[in-house]
Amino acid sequence: IDNNLKLSALNEQLQQNLIKIEDNSLIRVSTAQELIEEASKMKELTPLYEPYFYEDECSILFADTNVGKSILSVQIADEISRKGYQVLYLDFEMSLRQFASRCRNENGEVYKFHENFMRGSINLNSLAECGNSNYEDELIANIENRIEVFQPQVVIIDNLTYLCIQSESGTEAGQLMRKLMEIKNRYKISMLVISHTPKRNPCEAITENSLAGSKRIANFADSMFAIGRSAINDDIRYIKQIKSRSGEIVH
Repeated sequence: IDNNLKLSALNEQLQQNLIKIEDNSLIRVSTAQELIEEASKMKELTPLYEPYFYEDECSILFADTNVGKSILSVQIADEISRKGYQVLYLDFEMSLRQFASRCRNENGEVYKFHENFMRGSINLNSLAECGNSNYEDELIANIENRIEVFQPQVVIIDNLTYLCIQSESGTEAGQLMRKLMEIKNRYKISMLVISHTPKRNPCEAITENSLAGSKRIANFADSMFAIGRSAINDDIRYIKQIKSRSGEIVH
């Protein structure tokens, strides 16, 4: 009888352990098999800009000054918008005149963007009213508001330095990336963040350590890629994959 009671108590305890409590716990626990079965029902990852940037990812593009980060990021936004995605390109780098001047060919013909391509920039009138003490928090809050209002599927932020003056500080950059990741996950969007490299030796290979605020930022990124100048010819650029959680590193 005692053995039966013990077995009954053990069975009850095991059953209790299997009960899933749906609450707001920070850590979700499931068996590995449950996760595999759940993952099998998910759709395949869709490349937004293959092989560098996939749907539902937070990706980082970085390069030195005047290498072509903004030009490439606009081209990426343009390509993604033509695939049917609503893209919000937050341009904190170029003025309207600078942006428009890069969208004409040598004959003065203006490039025709897809209607899915939206561009956001800083409202200078509102900027004057924002004190230095709360500037970064105000900007993050405005980014979230623009996402709520315009409901993009892909957000491209050019660039991280404008959001965080201390972006070369690992601690400050890490805190900012955490806030951006919270926004990405809350609205279930894909996000590409443009950043820069601090002063580096151009003869050395580009790695994740070349990124300003490197380790703290890299930890949040699903993928990273960079633009470099060719040592053969200063007019030649190359793109290098630094990190990829969704696929093989090809380039």
